[in-house]
Amino acid sequence: MRGIFGTSGVRGILGRDYTVFDVMNISLAAAEYFDYRPVLIGWDCRIHSAPLALASASYLQIYGVDVALAGVISTPSLQKYLSMDRNRFGIMFTASHNPPEYFGVKVFTPEGYEVFGEAEEEISRIYHGLGRGGNIDWTISREATIDMTDDVISTYVDATMDLADPLLPKNRPIDMRIGVDYANCSAIATAGRVLTTNLFREIINVNHVMDGRFPGRMPEPTPDTLSKTISNLMTKIDIGLAFDGDADRGVIFDGEGRIYWGDQIGAAVAISLGEELGIREVVTPVSTSQAMVSFLESRGVKVVLTPVGAKNIVGEMLRSGYRFGFEENGGLIYSPHILGRDGLLTFMLTVALLAKNGLKMISEVLRDMPRTYVAKKKVKIGGRKEDVMRLIRDMLINKYSGGEVVELDGVKIILDDLAILVRPSGTEPLIRVFVESSDREAAENTANRIIQWVREIDSRLTYL
Repeated sequence: MRGIFGTSGVRGILGRDYTVFDVMNISLAAAEYFDYRPVLIGWDCRIHSAPLALASASYLQIYGVDVALAGVISTPSLQKYLSMDRNRFGIMFTASHNPPEYFGVKVFTPEGYEVFGEAEEEISRIYHGLGRGGNIDWTISREATIDMTDDVISTYVDATMDLADPLLPKNRPIDMRIGVDYANCSAIATAGRVLTTNLFREIINVNHVMDGRFPGRMPEPTPDTLSKTISNLMTKIDIGLAFDGDADRGVIFDGEGRIYWGDQIGAAVAISLGEELGIREVVTPVSTSQAMVSFLESRGVKVVLTPVGAKNIVGEMLRSGYRFGFEENGGLIYSPHILGRDGLLTFMLTVALLAKNGLKMISEVLRDMPRTYVAKKKVKIGGRKEDVMRLIRDMLINKYSGGEVVELDGVKIILDDLAILVRPSGTEPLIRVFVESSDREAAENTANRIIQWVREIDSRLTYL
């Protein structure tokens, strides 16, 4: 049986990967898994997210499910409300950082964390057994949905401020020049409620009009997609924040044109705020910079590695009882807040970190941390990801013999001044390549060489 879940939820393109009826059946499978208990449904700004959410809501009502709607919100705000209510499971219609043509479905437990492991397997099994839907007893159909949008957003805003307030400077507005790129999407309705108050002395909003076609930039915050924003804000800000489509990622940049990845920010927060937050252990994926792992361990912080994906970090946090985790793609996870990434939390803890040190520029906080360069590349493939990965794994182990091999997710090879990670994307037909080195040119050249090997392997497989 083929599992339907990737790194984070179900992703695909309508008409190519799934039909609208398939998407409704994914929701029905989740409802059956949670014994048809009440559900809270939210969606991002994508132009097909609301129609899919509303179609699925109606479909679940036919099966007797009590449906509440949360409207256009961020994923973290849905998670926060679920964790405080604990009566409903959650469905979020979002493809997060994927291109606009993608749809996505994320399923959350009543405790507010994304389903993983056996829960994903069981929902996939139910989905494959549904066919044209289950038996319907028309007498149990629900007649109306409940609109809980205001409650969900207010709960998230209040909880975020309650968490951040003790860590932030007492004098408001905070004397920092802030730039925020909302990606024309969900962060506007949720994080924007916090950031556009009188919290900061000066704030410049970018891509602040909601539009599911993402006219300002593509939803994944990367150096390429953020180049225009960063150029326009050069010298005008002290610190900047860029969200992805559903606002669970927050990438930090500054007014000097530098981007700071989530593992740099996560490591700095873990060290600097360890006393306030009690952080002595960190959970992070294998994609995290090897330099950051070594740095944390040298400062007495235990580092536990997982496969890539917030759900894998959360799963380990639940098993171990650890409270803090992060991903290099721009999301911090602090369990007293929510068991999931939150781009706004990333920003608030970064501001608290600066305030604690009496600084405005994040570069000043990170100046004592190890400096390495990470080349991040991706290549689209036509063949099966499993086949391409099997061959590229063997090639890399052969060509870079003598290094430590880690196979938590794809293959990672750790050498003296080189760390290579090659893994399949969990949401798109891509192979992702990360190469870290103290030598930028060496990292870029190695990454480009591996991309070429992937293309050659994929070409041979596709031809055959």
